[in-house]
Amino acid sequence: HIPREVGNMSSLTSLDLNANVGLEELPLFLGGITQLRILTIEGSVLTMPAIEIVRKGIPCVMEHLRYLSEATMEHKLDLSHYGLMKLPAEVSQLPDLRELNLDNNYISEFSEKVCRQCTGMTLLSLRNNRFV
Repeated sequence: HIPREVGNMSSLTSLDLNANVGLEELPLFLGGITQLRILTIEGSVLTMPAIEIVRKGIPCVMEHLRYLSEATMEHKLDLSHYGLMKLPAEVSQLPDLRELNLDNNYISEFSEKVCRQCTGMTLLSLRNNRFV
């Protein structure tokens, strides 16, 4: 795991996490480091963020982490048009989420874990996905 203290380094502009074979998840607190512009993660097999987000490149990864960081305070998250095949696991780390927009993705199944953990959700939008 990346030490939580890294999240307190508000002036950090570059973070090299290359060749951390055991690194599976980027912590949400990285999104709170607003000066972070360069993140290298080669050699890691990430499960969070979702592969669809990682494939779009580091700027998209950083934007996603910032959205998630903001969602912890604002209690709403918009992941529409992300090209997601499934609900990102990181949503389950936001139990106080009230609004979640997953419109216009390729999601075909919904996570039971999220349903159990986000009991206070008041708005869930799943328009234009692949549910059958």
